[in-house]
Amino acid sequence: MAASERQRRIGAAVMTESGRARRLVLLVLAVVCGLCDMGAEIVEASDDLLVADFEGETYGEWQVTGEAFGSGPARGALPGQMSVDGFAGVGLVNSFVGGDDATGTLTSPVFRIERGYLSFLIGGGRSDQLALQLLVDGEPVVQNEIELADGAVDWWAPLDISGWRDREVTLRVDRLHEDSAALQNVGESDELRDVAELYGEPLRGQFHFSPRRGWNNDPNGCVYYNGEYHLFFQHNPYGWSWGNMHWGHAVSRDLVHWEELGDVLQPDELGPMFSGSAVVDWNNTSGFGADGRPPLVLIYTAAGSPTVQCLAYSTDGRKFVKYAGNPVLGEVTGGNRDPKVFWHADTRQWVMVLYVEQRGGHTVHFFVSPNLRDWKLASVTEGDAVGGRYLFECPDFFEL
Repeated sequence: MAASERQRRIGAAVMTESGRARRLVLLVLAVVCGLCDMGAEIVEASDDLLVADFEGETYGEWQVTGEAFGSGPARGALPGQMSVDGFAGVGLVNSFVGGDDATGTLTSPVFRIERGYLSFLIGGGRSDQLALQLLVDGEPVVQNEIELADGAVDWWAPLDISGWRDREVTLRVDRLHEDSAALQNVGESDELRDVAELYGEPLRGQFHFSPRRGWNNDPNGCVYYNGEYHLFFQHNPYGWSWGNMHWGHAVSRDLVHWEELGDVLQPDELGPMFSGSAVVDWNNTSGFGADGRPPLVLIYTAAGSPTVQCLAYSTDGRKFVKYAGNPVLGEVTGGNRDPKVFWHADTRQWVMVLYVEQRGGHTVHFFVSPNLRDWKLASVTEGDAVGGRYLFECPDFFEL
């Protein structure tokens, strides 16, 4: 039996998702124990005994409730569902009838146990994610979790490696089954694959910015620098749902037409790149500037264990370098995140507002720094108890 709700084959290739949430499939087998009595006759465990193969037009004596299973076995994928494969024969129990929100049960008739094991052929809607690591000259620089395509590819997810040209690059995954073909879909190219289709898709909005591929959410560090408006944003380039948090980057000269430049912050040994902010350090208090050019500094949460605050900087608005002294602020409590930083001219110091869950409540912690690198706590503002929304996540603070 293969009940395939949402089988994704994501890799250097990534696959579509037809549903919104996974659902528990309840299959009840009613049995009579024929081997419980030690004096029972020993049955030769030779040929398997078939309980059900679901090759017919109906479920026969199996009892159906709800709408998830329909009136009989499916012959593969259902409308709105992704490709379903790997099942034996021509029929299978497919719990996607009516979509991901459908529920129901499928209960067998009573049968006698005459062998030592019950064997099921079951398909899941989501394959295991692989830990994928990119090493440059033997040192890890990018770490992600990804679902690699083990067969046909639905879409390609790019990873820009041009910054490491002529260096030794290694791609490592933590586990693959022995006959996996997933890594055969990983290739090196001077151009993006399927580029002709990008931004021409019939359901893609044409006014608001959207990335070439993958998920995006929180806008981070929207600043004006070197004659351009810079938009940074939370981005998962390897999937259509939240995860693998990078910082994507796009620029505009009119706030209407945007050019996507690729990801500037990628998950590393400190964790995925959660939200934050950006500042132009006009006075070069950080010391990151060069040749009279003030640095553009990104302040972000590295959401590993512990969860810490870090810096990256650029002097051209294109190439960003993570600060070698990261983290610049250690963990206050687990999950502290989303640093919003600004320059306070009256006191000539940088101010960071940071979300911190503390003593069962939401708080915003205020930190100050003369140089963006050294921070000290200035005050704490209390919000709601956990479960409320006041002062929860992504704080901001500005003068009116």
